[in-house]
Amino acid sequence: MSLEEPRPTDVGETPDGAVDYDELEELLGDAVVDRETHVNASAFVVRPDAVQTALSALRAEAGFDYLSCVTAQEYPDRYESIYHLKKYDDPTQEVGVVVPTATDDPVSETAEPVYRTADWHEREAYDLVGIEYDGHPDLSRILLPETWQGHPLSRDYNPEQPQVVPFREHANPLEADQRSGAEETGESDTMFINIGPHHPATHGVLHVETVLDGEQIADVEPDIGYLHRCEEQMCQQGTYRHQIMPYPDRWDYVSAGILNEWAYARAAEDLADIEVPEYAQVIRTMAAELCRIASHMLALGTFCLDVFGDFTATPGAPRGVLREDPGLPRRSAPEDDGVPQPGHLQRDLPGPVCRHRRPPARRGEAVRRHRPGRPRLRRRLRPPPGRSLRLLRRPRLGRHHRSGL
Repeated sequence: MSLEEPRPTDVGETPDGAVDYDELEELLGDAVVDRETHVNASAFVVRPDAVQTALSALRAEAGFDYLSCVTAQEYPDRYESIYHLKKYDDPTQEVGVVVPTATDDPVSETAEPVYRTADWHEREAYDLVGIEYDGHPDLSRILLPETWQGHPLSRDYNPEQPQVVPFREHANPLEADQRSGAEETGESDTMFINIGPHHPATHGVLHVETVLDGEQIADVEPDIGYLHRCEEQMCQQGTYRHQIMPYPDRWDYVSAGILNEWAYARAAEDLADIEVPEYAQVIRTMAAELCRIASHMLALGTFCLDVFGDFTATPGAPRGVLREDPGLPRRSAPEDDGVPQPGHLQRDLPGPVCRHRRPPARRGEAVRRHRPGRPRLRRRLRPPPGRSLRLLRRPRLGRHHRSGL
């Protein structure tokens, strides 16, 4: 018998801990225009001008205090913003809120006053899809530059259009804020510089637009999505198996490639109702576990890189672990794991590797070359007087010489 007091039941929750969607629909009242049934949870379609009313009721009275994600999608006749709500105490209880908007005027009420995390989620939906959120505190692009033309995930987006950034977009935002005495001389003591974007080996691609006033930082504007290439739009134009699978591996480098591929393969398999053989599931689990170990090694290596610069070779260790492990399929590129495929594996595990080779023949000894049928003796190599045997042997060519590169 448990000594813990039972948690009070929220509105829309049954005594056994399940979600009562009928009671939630009564709670939302006139804000609901329709109800949908999804795989993970049911969702309520609400009016664009009643977003904050519906979300406030679900959070305050129904206990859905966690906004896990906001997704957006464009259909031929409408736009949709989907708010995925959960509970911190019981994440298995889920509910969705779908907000449709017209194609000619995709504007809905922002959810930022109810859920603070909706700030960046709605900015991403505006940046990539083109939905505007009325009342948002900072409705600006978050992944792409402010000068980007169009929204990459919209149906009418042209990926071949040029993206021209004028120099005035990178002007000093504090140019008029000059120190005393600079107005008479026409000079400014502030300097606008770009810090980054850094190489991914330094833990990210952060680009910081910085304004310096002497040795003091006067203004900072971070750009977190400098290298975003809109793989979503690229995947919409490719096939599930051969053209999309290389992209998940490049969403993160070294350790997370197989995990991203596995997640995409699982999604494609669920959509197509494909059953994966148990043998392939075992190999996927083994590869994912090696990726998990490599992630810890990478985290430790980058930490040592920050502590002391002599650890620059440490972050490269996980890459060698996954690439040289004889029990995993060989990687076709430094960033391409290629282990999972929808429904199966890209290649099977290699056979056992014989690590014990026959010792080389000594000078002057006969070596048998085993062939089907009869053995054959290889001619003895005897150096002429005054010359070494090394000069008579054929020089060993490297990999690039043998392949003609």
